[in-house]
Amino acid sequence: MFELEGHMLLDRLDEFTLLRVLDLEGCSGLTNKHLRDICRMYLLKFLSLRGTNIRRIPPSVGDLEHLQMLDARDTYLRNVPETVTNLEKLERLLFSNKYWPPPEWQPPSGISRMKALREVNNIVIRDNIQVAKEIGDLEGLQGIVVYLDCRRENHEEVRKHLAASLCRMNALRWLNVGDTGFQDNNLDYLIDLHSPPQLLRFLRFNGRISRLPDWVGSLSYLVEFCLSFVRLEGDQPFDVLCKAPNLRIIQLQRRFYSSRRLVARTAHNFPALKEMRVSCPYGFPSVFSFEEGSMTKLETLKLEFYDEQKSIEGAKHLKKLKEVQLTGWKGNPAINRALELLKEERNRRSKDNNQFVVGVKYYFD
Repeated sequence: MFELEGHMLLDRLDEFTLLRVLDLEGCSGLTNKHLRDICRMYLLKFLSLRGTNIRRIPPSVGDLEHLQMLDARDTYLRNVPETVTNLEKLERLLFSNKYWPPPEWQPPSGISRMKALREVNNIVIRDNIQVAKEIGDLEGLQGIVVYLDCRRENHEEVRKHLAASLCRMNALRWLNVGDTGFQDNNLDYLIDLHSPPQLLRFLRFNGRISRLPDWVGSLSYLVEFCLSFVRLEGDQPFDVLCKAPNLRIIQLQRRFYSSRRLVARTAHNFPALKEMRVSCPYGFPSVFSFEEGSMTKLETLKLEFYDEQKSIEGAKHLKKLKEVQLTGWKGNPAINRALELLKEERNRRSKDNNQFVVGVKYYFD
């Protein structure tokens, strides 16, 4: 749009002062000078910088008082200016970096002014008790990615106030909460939430936690749950999750587990579970086992096999299985063994017209 037939419309942005919507997604020629012009578009409501090469948003973005959407995902940004807290009509604030570790917006005191905010990602709270308190004032927030990075003696206070804030966010549908892995950071402050957000449909824990909170199993609207780097043991993952009445998808990611054998027991029948994805290529668990009566409605199972210790047992007990996807190195004997066992079970079901599909995605050394 901005580079048609050699006409560099980007250099004329200062002429479009009455624009309400500006979508610059993928525009490679965008510079800091252009952003200064954009921040003078007083009436702007929608701004997308997604996929551009910008490295900095000027503080004057806080002057766009009518802005409702700011999308700066897949850029070179490492942060957003503190002045965005002036945008009291902003509903969605999204940003991410193309190559570096996830960028972090450390909100300043005053974030509670952003009453219209519905979705925000990549928030990091670092030793700021006031921000941990104010997050709870965003009563209309429906989706948030928030991480703690506590490095001082007040870390327990920060955790306590963030837990209290989460209990006040009754509109939340989507929550991704974690820690940065620094020193003794952990998610144990989530275990005893007295009033967790009851409308959650998606929930992710990313960081160490002693046990899965019991309240997770009480979430009536929870559809998808994800774990990574939590390092649970024994029956921990499934004992709680099997109680969630409408849970359809479980994602188990890197270092979610610290025991060799992960067993879905007979008591773990899961009333609504349709899909489980396990992307933990190395280390524990080594064995995925399914007892009779477990995961009675499971249709899709996706597993990664990158080391030679992985194995799967009890696939015959997954009566509703329709698809199994394996991913791993070409020539890995573990994936070959699993593939043969699954094919045998598939063929055994052929007489009952109850076969499932087995797919393999190989990576080569």
